[in-house]
Amino acid sequence: MRTRFLLALAAALILTSCGYGSLQTAKTLPEGAVRLTLGEHYVGSTVRPVSFFSFPGDIGLRIGLHERVDMGISAFYMGGLLVDAKVNAMPPEHPFALAFSLGFAGAVDPFLPQSWLLHAPVHIHASYTFIDCLSPYAMLGYDIYWIFGRPEPEVDDDTGDPEAARGGYGDGVLRVTGGLEWQVTDLVSLYLEYSYHHPVVSDTGDRFAFFPYHTAGIGIGFTLGGDSSDNKN
Repeated sequence: MRTRFLLALAAALILTSCGYGSLQTAKTLPEGAVRLTLGEHYVGSTVRPVSFFSFPGDIGLRIGLHERVDMGISAFYMGGLLVDAKVNAMPPEHPFALAFSLGFAGAVDPFLPQSWLLHAPVHIHASYTFIDCLSPYAMLGYDIYWIFGRPEPEVDDDTGDPEAARGGYGDGVLRVTGGLEWQVTDLVSLYLEYSYHHPVVSDTGDRFAFFPYHTAGIGIGFTLGGDSSDNKN
């Protein structure tokens, strides 16, 4: 019974995961280390009312490839997948970290099976570690989305021009994130995070329009492998 419950809970988390959270500092994992991160977020805006979909989950895995490079694999948009790589420009032992990440994702729209999207996040991360366990962090990013297969909007719909040709540059969303990581032990870390997302570019030919929204979330990470003394990041 317990196993079935845990499997059902894991499946529900994966299927409702949208990838809204960052839940990481600018530091990269030590080579050979693996971190599983689980999170829960609230998504709010002045456009959509609060509903079940206002509380998406987050699940992701990061793997240390080098002392300054790690890779992440995470759920994206309820069943899709996001892969990214992060490079820390600072020495791993330094309390300040400055990193750059680039990713690529794809998903089928679960509400419109004929529609699908591609996503490329480009982010800059910064963090500073105090007393070996507390790390406030910030992230500035530009998220690009290419959306395909959506039906033509109605005449009075504001989600795109039915006669507009696709520009090809996608929809661009500026993202600002601030958070705090508490490294409880070498194994467990906790996260508190807030993000604001603001659309700055819209390709009317994709028949979709983003709106400003913000997210607030909590998370927990479990780290295994690597040098345990380097897992404080």
